[in-house]
Formats: sequence, structure tokens, C-alpha cells
Amino acid sequence: TDRRGGGVCAFIKKSFNVAEIAISGSLEIAAFDAIFPNTKYRFIVCYRPPYYLTSALACLESLCAVNYSIFIVGDFNLPDISWLDLSLSGNHASFSHSMLDFVCDHGLSQCVNEPTRGSNILDLVLTNDPLLVSDCDVSAPFIDCDHLSVNFSLILYFLSSPLTVLHGGYFVLF
Repeated sequence: TDRRGGGVCAFIKKSFNVAEIAISGSLEIAAFDAIFPNTKYRFIVCYRPPYYLTSALACLESLCAVNYSIFIVGDFNLPDISWLDLSLSGNHASFSHSMLDFVCDHGLSQCVNEPTRGSNILDLVLTNDPLLVSDCDVSAPFIDCDHLSVNFSLILYFLSSPLTVLHGGYFVLF
């Protein structure tokens, strides 16, 4: 309440069967599993403030310890990571290095290829199943947000039509 920015939220259509994953501590992370007849998917929404926060990475490690598709979306405030070639630039913080190691160690792909704030890609869509993500693009900000919105679709073949997921300071599962 004493600062501007941050926070996470997920809106989920009532007809979807989801199980919330409890997050301990005061991290700005929300997680849930979307459960379907033959499979489930883990969704993690995260805001990492610009200051260093080691517990966020430990929490992500724990949340990714599943054997099904994972989608991590959010604002990670990592301007010194070049997501196009997975390299670090400038005087990078140890969290940037640790986050890049985390992404590589977990076989995650980063789907956002355009800047989301200034010239930086700060808002990410990470997944261990990139073939399920399509049409990832950056568009106008949501209301008066200082970041652009990231929109993408998930292609889940057992549904009658693709499931669309939107992110940009918010996360919506239709």
C-alpha cells in the first residue's frame, strides 16, 4: 500500500476446474492448476519488484516441480537479460543470473519477443511446452499501466476451440 505498482491477479471462468496452489509468505505470486479430464496445466502469475528478492526464485523452483505443462507469466523486472539470445548485459544483479539459470535448467522458453516497457522485455511468458503457445504479441497497455500488454493464445486440442489467455498486469483464463 505504500508504493505504486506490483500485485498479481487471476480471473478464471467458473466452468473451469481449478485448484489453487497455496503460496506461503508475502510473495507476489499466484498459482493454480487447471484440471481437465485427461491432463492438467500449472499457471503461475508473478510480480518481482525491481529490488532483489531471493525467495521468489525458491518459490518458483517449488512450483515447477511437476510433470505437466507450466506457464509462468508476469513482470520480472529483468532489463539486463537479453531473452533473444539468453545472455546478460551490463552490471547484472545476481538475481538476473539466477533467473537465467532457472529458465535454462527447467527447459523453459520465453515467448515474448518485443519490449513491454521502454526498450526492455520485462513482462514474460515462460513455458516448458512452447508448442502450446501461439500468437504472442505486445499491444496497448491495460488501462493506465506503464507496461504494454502481452496477449497470447494457448492451443489445447481437447477443447472445441482454443483457450485464449491474456496477460498484461492481469491474467484471464476464458
